[in-house]
This record gives sequence, C-alpha cells and structure tokens, in this order.
Amino acid sequence: MGKEVVVQNNHIFECDENGRGLHCDESLHEASGKKYRKEDYLLIHVLPKYGVNDSQRVVIFEGLHRNGTLAAGLICSEPPLSELRIIMKSVGANPYFQVLFKTENHVDASGEALPIRVSLADDPFPLKFRS
Repeated sequence: MGKEVVVQNNHIFECDENGRGLHCDESLHEASGKKYRKEDYLLIHVLPKYGVNDSQRVVIFEGLHRNGTLAAGLICSEPPLSELRIIMKSVGANPYFQVLFKTENHVDASGEALPIRVSLADDPFPLKFRS
C-alpha cells in the first residue's frame, strides 16, 4: 500500500520496483462445472466526508470481484478483531486510511464460492490531506 495501484484484467498491481502484483486464480468445481476463485481482495477506504477538518468520515468498500465485495459484510458481521487492532496500531491517530484485505473463499456443493475469512494483505496505509 502507499504506492500507485492499478486494477486491470482481474489483477491488482502495486507499481513498485519489484513489479509485485496480486492475482485471483480461477479453479474449476468438478461437481458443478463452475469456475470459482479461492481468494479475492477487499479494499477499504476511510475518507473525510466533506472536508479535511470535518469530523465525519465516509467508509468505502471495494471488492476486486464479487466475493471481495461480499467480504465487507463478513467484516461487519464477524469483525476480525486481531486484524482491526493491527490497523488501529498502524494508522495511530490518523483518521483517514486505506487497508487491503485478502479473502479466503469456500465453495459449497453447488459450486458457489463465498468468503469465509479475511486477513490483511498488506500494511494499512494512513492518508494525509492538506486543509
């Protein structure tokens, strides 16, 4: 995090000197013949609602694919407390930040994949705004 992020063709690329990228491979569910992803990504932004000096914030959840987006519900209904503590420690008193989660998906008997677990994919990144 903290680098330019480009999303294209079901990849998240962090544009760094190592060319590191995150990719969601597809697998085939033999019984149903459906393709699914074993993992996905959820990016959360916490931003000022109206301006830098406003005490209100807006939270934006962006999934790379369907299960990344569905993981927002998982975070809200079953908060990963250890991960949230890491975020709080990393961003400190800064009220604005971005954080990237990786989801682990489970495939049911019909071949439908759903997120079952989230974990931090990278360090949380505090955001600084000028007033």
